[in-house]
Amino acid sequence: MRRIIGWGVLGLCHLAFPVWGKSDPVADRAVARAIDLLIERQQSNGSFEERRPKGVKLYERHSDGAHGVAGLAIMAQRGYCPAVQKTLDYLLSRQREDGCLSPHGTKCNLEHSYCTQLLIEVALAQQRGAAEVPPRKLNRLYQGIRMAVGYLIGQQHLDGGWPYAGPVAGWYSKYLESATWVPVMEALLLARNLGLRLPPGTLHRGLHYLKSREKPDGFLNGLKEKHIISPHVTCAVLAVLEALPGKRTRSWREIGWRYVRCLPSAGYFERWGFEPTDPKLDQFAKLKKTLGARRHLYGHHYLMLCHTRSGDRPAFQEHYARVVKHLLANRTGEVWSSTAGELASTSLAVLALCAPHGRLALYGKLGRNPAD
Repeated sequence: MRRIIGWGVLGLCHLAFPVWGKSDPVADRAVARAIDLLIERQQSNGSFEERRPKGVKLYERHSDGAHGVAGLAIMAQRGYCPAVQKTLDYLLSRQREDGCLSPHGTKCNLEHSYCTQLLIEVALAQQRGAAEVPPRKLNRLYQGIRMAVGYLIGQQHLDGGWPYAGPVAGWYSKYLESATWVPVMEALLLARNLGLRLPPGTLHRGLHYLKSREKPDGFLNGLKEKHIISPHVTCAVLAVLEALPGKRTRSWREIGWRYVRCLPSAGYFERWGFEPTDPKLDQFAKLKKTLGARRHLYGHHYLMLCHTRSGDRPAFQEHYARVVKHLLANRTGEVWSSTAGELASTSLAVLALCAPHGRLALYGKLGRNPAD
């Protein structure tokens, strides 16, 4: 396993976050109620009770990362609070010796990355004075972060990518490799924000992997084997590119924005899918057959991250209004639900709706190490 070089200078980054725009009062009330329900479902050990739509199979792997995403959602709405600390305690108590945060023992890199993001967000909040982690737990938190990031570094392939589920092989793991790339890169970039130095070339190899997934038209996506463009992965990849400082990814960002700007007119928010109306995008018309209703709200969250990281406030307000309208119209009672279960779906919806407040480091630029 490649080792982490060490910690940089701490306590210098992200003292305050900008407010990205005016939030919707109705959405804020819906989010507050949803968070109340999530906290009510938190178990004594810090985990969350999972519920699924009637008759829908819920893959166990999804519930691993759902605990981390739930913690992020609570922080996005309420900041650091006892419910967040209980989630941390649960995740750290289940951390494996190799650093993997895997409550159910599945060793899924995608789910592990979301749990790692929560740990780092709390540490960043501690640095800027927005959290008061008990001293006896703070050392364990930093140890857990170091182990979790070290695990991700050791999982990186020679091509720069990461397997979906560790050593698990098969078409499903291959299918989700690029989707896994997104939260892994975000976790590593957040680690740099915290002051953690990564082995030289780690992020560069990650970008090289993305280059290897480029299609003939220059577009980057995570569904190469199916020869289609997923709007969800599109938004997620673009969000990571917008988080990276520097000019190296400018051409990729321009291509990504070309597609993302088509989403409203293409009915993305109305159908949770993507039906291109631009004649140049006819090759992607099969999407409406492959993307059904009740997706995981993955794309909504990352669409908001695209805008908060790019700093385009007018575009943010336009898409935020559509996201609000769509999410409020597609609730299951007072929460959100999909094949990923209520915990993950509600948490992703909350993260999207809380974007105007910008309470998480995730909503901003990433990868800036004050020690570099």
